[in-house]
Formats: sequence, C-alpha cells, structure tokens
Amino acid sequence: MRKKLFHLTIRATRLIIVMMVAVVAIAALAMQYRINLANKWQHRVALPPSVVHGKGDNVMVFAPHSDDETLGCGGMLATSAANGAKVRVVLVTNGDGFRLAVSRAYKRLKVTPKECIEFAYRRQRETLHALSKLGVAPKSVTFLGYPDRGIEPLWNGYWTSDRLYRSCATKADRSPYHNSYTPRAPYCGESLLRDVDKIIRETEPTDIYLPHPWDNHP
Repeated sequence: MRKKLFHLTIRATRLIIVMMVAVVAIAALAMQYRINLANKWQHRVALPPSVVHGKGDNVMVFAPHSDDETLGCGGMLATSAANGAKVRVVLVTNGDGFRLAVSRAYKRLKVTPKECIEFAYRRQRETLHALSKLGVAPKSVTFLGYPDRGIEPLWNGYWTSDRLYRSCATKADRSPYHNSYTPRAPYCGESLLRDVDKIIRETEPTDIYLPHPWDNHP
C-alpha cells in the first residue's frame, strides 16, 4: 500500500511539474505574440526616403545605451562617414543596468556594483570597436555616464542636485566612470540636460538622430 502511494505521489509530482512548465511556456508565447502584434504595424508604415549625408553635414546621434547607435543608425553612420560628413555619437548611459547580461558574463546569480561597472566598460569597448568598423573614430564618441534604467527617474523625480538618484546597479549617485563627459556627473535631470545642451552647442550639428517617442522598448 505504501509503495503504491509512493508511486502515485511521484506521478502526481511529475504531472504538476509538466503542467507548470507548460503554463510558463504558454505565458512566454503569449507575451511574444503580444510584442509581435505591437510591432507589426511598423512593417506596413511607408517610410520616407533616407537622407544621405556628405561633406558639409555634421551628424549627431544620441543613443540610450551602448549598441543602440549601431542597431538604430549603423547604415546611416557608415554612409555618412564614407561620404565625408562629420559624425559624433553620444551614449547617454553605459548599459550598466542590464543585470542579466552581467550575471551571464560573470556566471553568477548575484552581481556586485563593481562588476556592473566593469561590464559597462566592456560595453564601451564593444561600442568603440563596432563604430570603428563603420568609420567612426573613438574621438568622435562621447560617454555621458548616466544611470541605465534611471533616465526617466531623473526627469520625473530627481531633477536638482540637492536630491540625487542612486543607481540600483552601481549604487552610485554620481558617474563612477573615468571617461564621462562631465567627471563625477551628478545623477539628476538638470545635470543631464546641461550636458546635452553643452554638447549640441559645441558640436553645432546639422542633423540629430535619437529614438522615436513611439519606440515601445520598456
């Protein structure tokens, strides 16, 4: 009797595990389908002819994280550089808040602020390497060093320097990166706006590229 009950318990446990896996799989597929529907309209939108930049043009790209500049504007950057246009790329954050990627890189579940910073420097190096392939020199790339996943809070709740935002990843309330445009830039909205304003004024771009406000990336 006990043996039979034991086997029944094992079978029930297996069935529960299978059902849980199935539920998770269905939920993941449903989420993917919703994302697909949300983006499907973009495939049917008629896009205007792309602008071809050349000598006399001064092109500036603002990217939220490292790799956005290449994924979003790679072709434009390559043709602009090849045609003799001036190009400058500005990275607002270093992508240090992508804790899952940091976890994979260091092969551990719990990552430290130091590892998040080290990973951000790695993303910087990858960005410079990718942009060099597109013809953009390192001197034309600027890292602002603001907190990944923290830009919206800077705008909405941490605007002035008397109340700084603290990064959930690096635990810093000022830029911990040695190559930030403003050394030890305070994590507040007015500091970020001041940097953006200063960069635009010193570069005097003819064209500025930035993410579309309807981009539904969270």
